[in-house]
Order: sequence, then structure tokens, then C-alpha cells
Amino acid sequence: MIKVKMLSRNPDNFVREPKFDLQRVPRNYDPALHPFEVPREYVRALNTTNLERVFAKPFFASLDGHRDGVNCLAKHPKNLATDLSGACDGEVRIWNLAQRKCIRTIQARICTRFCGTSFFTVGDDKTVKQWKMDGSGYGEEEEPLHTILRKTVYAGIDHHWKEALLPHVDSK
Repeated sequence: MIKVKMLSRNPDNFVREPKFDLQRVPRNYDPALHPFEVPREYVRALNTTNLERVFAKPFFASLDGHRDGVNCLAKHPKNLATDLSGACDGEVRIWNLAQRKCIRTIQARICTRFCGTSFFTVGDDKTVKQWKMDGSGYGEEEEPLHTILRKTVYAGIDHHWKEALLPHVDSK
């Protein structure tokens, strides 16, 4: 003879009232049924502590100087120590990363040219300007190499990766 046990439960305890309500899942907290729960939680706690230690590296350096948030960053294609950053206030800074200081500051928005000898900026004055990479210092008023006046304001500009050219843009 076979002995059969029937499980029964009240469906009101397991049915959701609104359809967005989370469904209840029965859980048995008996430690005899979960013998590895404590060691598993211990390993999880150790892993968390190790990850916090890995990501808690000391802060290396800060390139301070922009008055507003930086919205674009460009690296020099040939010189690893040179970086360009453009801020939301319309200021371009050329940085020497090895010395952690600003080399030049220009009032414009930024994009670099692939060759590394010059870079292009766009501004709110509807102009696209080309600047020399190795310009003068802080004291002198610097002039761009070329200025292109457009009919509309550009939010950004890009360059061709292999050739020294800008894609043609129609403005209507």
C-alpha cells in the first residue's frame, strides 16, 4: 500500500490583489535545509570587501582650471602628454599631462585635426576656426590660421581620420 500526502494551501495568501503587487514566495528558514548559507554569505562579504579595496585607489591628479563642466576631451594623435579639453563655457585648454598644467587657453569649442599640427574649433559666433597646435603663450592675443563663417551655429565638428580634410557641410 502506498501512502500519499496532499499539500494544501490557502490561495488567498498567495494571490496578488493588484496585478502590480509582488508575488509572495514561500521560504523555509530552517538551517538544516540550508547548510551552506552562512559560509556563502561570508564569501560574499569578503568579495565585497576586496572589490571595495580594489576600487579605492588613491586619486592621482586633477586638471583644474575650467570654470564650467568639461563637455569634450581630445588626445593628441602623436604626443601622449598633450590633451585638449573644451568646457561648456566655451573655453579650450591645452594640457601637458606630464607636468599637469595648462599650456594654452582659447575661447572656443573644440575638435582636433588628425595630423596634430592644428586643431579646429566651433563657436557661438557661427565660425569654424583653425588654430596652430604650438601657439604662443598666455600673454599674447592669438589669431587663428583660418576662419570660416557659416550661416548657422554648430554644436560640434569632426574630421577625417586619415586625410587632412573636413567633410563638406551644406548650410541652407
